[in-house]
Amino acid sequence: MPDLDHLFDQSGAVPQRHKPTDVGRDSEFDLPPRPDQAAHGSKLQLDIEAAKKLPETEISEPPPNGLTLTFESEDNFGLRLKSLDLRGSDIQLLSVAQVGAKQIANVFVPDGKLKEFEKRVTEYLQVDPNDPEKIKNKKLVESISGIRRAAARALFTDAPNRFPSDEARLVWWEVWLRTSAVFDEAKQDVDNFVDRAKQLGFSVRSELTFFPERAVFMVRCSVADWARSNVLLTQLAELRRGRTLATEMVTLPAVDQREWIDDLLSRLAVAPKSAPSVLLIDSGVNREHPLLVDSLAKTDWHAVYSAWSKADKDPQQHGTAMAGLAVFGCLSNVFERNDQVELRHRLESTRLYRPDKPHDRRNWGALTNVAVRRAALAAPNRQRVVCLALTADTDADLGAPSSWSGAIDARAAGVLASDRVLFVISAGNAATAKGGNLKKRGGIQEPAQAWNALTVGAMTEIGHPTTKHYRGWKSVGVPDGLSPWSRTALPWNWDGHPFKPDIVLEGGNGAVQKPGDEPDLIDDVALLSTMTHPSGRLLTTFGMTSAAAAEAARLAARTMARYPAYWPETIRGLMTHAARWTDQMKTESTVDGKLKKNRLLGCFGWGTPTEENLIASAENRATLVIEDSLRPYQKVKSDIEYNEVNFHRLPWPTSLLQSLGSQDVSVRITLSYFIEPSPGRLGWADRFRYPSHGLRFHLQHPDETDIGFKHRVTSATWPNPKKKPSVVSDSKRWTLGTKKRNRGCLIQDEWTGTGAELATCGQIAVFPVLGWWKTRKHLNRFDDNARYSLIVSLRTKPTLNGLQLYESCKTLLPIAIEN
Repeated sequence: MPDLDHLFDQSGAVPQRHKPTDVGRDSEFDLPPRPDQAAHGSKLQLDIEAAKKLPETEISEPPPNGLTLTFESEDNFGLRLKSLDLRGSDIQLLSVAQVGAKQIANVFVPDGKLKEFEKRVTEYLQVDPNDPEKIKNKKLVESISGIRRAAARALFTDAPNRFPSDEARLVWWEVWLRTSAVFDEAKQDVDNFVDRAKQLGFSVRSELTFFPERAVFMVRCSVADWARSNVLLTQLAELRRGRTLATEMVTLPAVDQREWIDDLLSRLAVAPKSAPSVLLIDSGVNREHPLLVDSLAKTDWHAVYSAWSKADKDPQQHGTAMAGLAVFGCLSNVFERNDQVELRHRLESTRLYRPDKPHDRRNWGALTNVAVRRAALAAPNRQRVVCLALTADTDADLGAPSSWSGAIDARAAGVLASDRVLFVISAGNAATAKGGNLKKRGGIQEPAQAWNALTVGAMTEIGHPTTKHYRGWKSVGVPDGLSPWSRTALPWNWDGHPFKPDIVLEGGNGAVQKPGDEPDLIDDVALLSTMTHPSGRLLTTFGMTSAAAAEAARLAARTMARYPAYWPETIRGLMTHAARWTDQMKTESTVDGKLKKNRLLGCFGWGTPTEENLIASAENRATLVIEDSLRPYQKVKSDIEYNEVNFHRLPWPTSLLQSLGSQDVSVRITLSYFIEPSPGRLGWADRFRYPSHGLRFHLQHPDETDIGFKHRVTSATWPNPKKKPSVVSDSKRWTLGTKKRNRGCLIQDEWTGTGAELATCGQIAVFPVLGWWKTRKHLNRFDDNARYSLIVSLRTKPTLNGLQLYESCKTLLPIAIEN
């Protein structure tokens, strides 16, 4: 897919305000054009005949009990998946993947059942003379561009770039085996597969995870090895790339670890000194590490007190482990690659923490600002993301602000310095990783309640331990769900604070040897990062919310490198804008069959972002970035009143959207701005007093005229100021709705409707609500401007052929895309 810059709109707003309603819709299945029905059907018949032929193998083996077929769609279209899963005929849809613009589906067809597909193609080719327009099986057959016998590449469901480039290289695969739903029979299916795999010389790990009709375990072989057995290929449901386990790396002798590191260094391109950076405020960094030394210059290596060493003297080397993740992400993923690794950001470090000389807790806010100032003085023109994983050992007092969180909010907003900066802060780690009542883990820790910061919790994609070092251990957390170590905002009072965390990223799992044990962050379920040791060992394992925060800071810095002119508010907004909830996150937030959105937001924020969504738009997903400002309040005689509202005209491709008719289109809107804090508890008692100002957004409703939209947003446009005109009510199609989304200074929601409806939703209004700039007249802040970032994404299904949504939006902008 093309790597497209986000759209940047500097056309400005029209100062003066939005909301949709529910309209029924029906989603049609789109088909590619098939001008020659006979040719298409005949081509698929030939494909099926070719797939019947059993490839020759080097070993003698009985014929498989069926075959696995790979169905491929046309570019930018989808397959009729429900018509490929014919459970009544024992035909199983095994896996689906998106490879470039094509959708790929793998289907197991038992012996004697291929006639079910042959029959459908034959019926498709038969023309009814009484009704030639009626074509049987049209949606199924015309959605398919080709059929072939499945090979290892087709069964691979990870990101395509993770598929090994060397056909002969031995790699670890995560095998998802097709099994019986009955456990004893499923175990026999696994035993049969393992026996044959070992006969072929494959390495197989004994640890198994069973799911309904699937067994998952690790197998080591080459890509070419899979073609040596038709039986094994037929038993596969899907293949994924085995994760290079941190255990395997940290247990290597120092000389072997150095070989891996030297290989990475030979493929590494370091970012220039002018690049953005991640500033770690932690226990220091041991910059002599070969993977860190070229990214952390001596001039960017600091301590809050000049007499202190800048190195990491923490026994756990917390800061050095943070540094590895902040630069590279999990090193397991980097080591397994063969390609060039290009760094786009650098590293800075200010040592704030010494275990032998702990600071008075009341000083942490001031010292945090000293730590930022050290780096800013050394490199005043550099963009940076400040990463803070040091948190207090107590909860954040039900979300109420403190001097520490208030100092961070003030520094982020430029109150304590002339520039603004993005803070990324870990949510804090639970005292125990046991499941059960999430509130018993404790609430998010200070200073992660800071409004202007991006607060990061931990999720995990890691399953059960698999190496011999931890045979018999079981994980506590469920993949794609909450990491057992992550704190949440569930114990907080929900009335006055923002939803936190804002996002979650990988923080590792927890594991136990036997039920009832206290979980451990063992090597198998942790991330791989950097350390230094007198023995020469250079790798260690790391995890929890510190690891998640380091990875979030890395993503933010890479986004800054792509868009160097974007404000910190914009980068923060893009981080949540790119996040999505997994199905497991929704499952863990469901109580008595009902999804609890407060629980979802309080545990996961907006979910986990991907770098692809964060950094680039796509042909079917256009992201528009607007940076603007307004003056919320004004003085009229002796009173402070509201001042202005901004209306933003959106570059909607009206005719294209109208052509979609009833097709679903999603609009995600993020409003990100920094507030000036007033963290005193007297102010916090009034929910409007902590922030200097508040901003909100409305989207124009499909059935709403421009003047009707303005009437709904601001009474300044009413013909009769004392009589509210008739306005359109709020839409029920928002994910959250106004009551739930309007918290804090990072406001986000998503609306789904039809293309025809959205074509008329041409404006977004940004307007002020109450803050202490208005209520504290004596401070004379009522004339201040409030800047904000408005991020809007328009997304259609990727299967809409020829739909150039991105280009259509781009041509409507008054300026070119920013480079």
